[in-house]
Amino acid sequence: MRNNDRRLAVLASAGVLITTAAIAEHDIYKDKEGTTKITFDIDVIASGYASQDSWFGESESFLGDETDNWGEFGAEPGISREMPVGEGTLFGKVSGVYTTTAGEDASGLTIGLDDTDEFTVEQAHIGWRSENLFDGIEGDKFSIAFGRQDYNIGTGLLINDGGGDGGERGGWYMGMRKAFSDALIVSLDSDKWLIEGFTLKNRPRDGGTKGEANGANLEYTFGESTTLGGTYMKVDPNLENVETLDVASVRLDWHG
Repeated sequence: MRNNDRRLAVLASAGVLITTAAIAEHDIYKDKEGTTKITFDIDVIASGYASQDSWFGESESFLGDETDNWGEFGAEPGISREMPVGEGTLFGKVSGVYTTTAGEDASGLTIGLDDTDEFTVEQAHIGWRSENLFDGIEGDKFSIAFGRQDYNIGTGLLINDGGGDGGERGGWYMGMRKAFSDALIVSLDSDKWLIEGFTLKNRPRDGGTKGEANGANLEYTFGESTTLGGTYMKVDPNLENVETLDVASVRLDWHG
């Protein structure tokens, strides 16, 4: 691959955390107009963790084993395609995440497990997007997508991570699994307004709670530095004798 297709970042901190990440992207096919293309990309991360006296020196008492040192490795290869359809672009992506952990991590989720590595499907979605569909809305961008995909609201405090890591899957600290399953996301973005509707299901580790959320998100941007947002969603944990939750959020984001 060409050098400009590759980025490399290395973070080291006093021998406590060492992480190496590589991201590569390459167009397998592109037509003359550049509107139809197939792209391969891969993210690779390797991390090592070393500490003294995790869990205040009581990890064996709390968790049953020493958790001062461990290593993680993860990779996500994927293929995406886009092509013109109607007045917009049809797009889709398929990717998978492989993670593994060597040693016992500080979460304690790997203790007692023989296998702490797993490959799971990450992205698997298809969608359609278009620009300038609506008269009277400046800079409008409409999109609709269904399947396994990432979704984030605001800074990510309310909704950000749909996949569980660690334990039998490995890669607890890196947290490479983000996509929600069976997700439907409809979005209308513009210079001032962002209107979204969503249906999401999380992907927990074995034995975890698999719930779903249905809701809407509305944001308005004042000038170039202030955004007022509001979100409402109904969350169903799919647990016996546990009621659904009505969640409402109002937030103000300002950056100078």
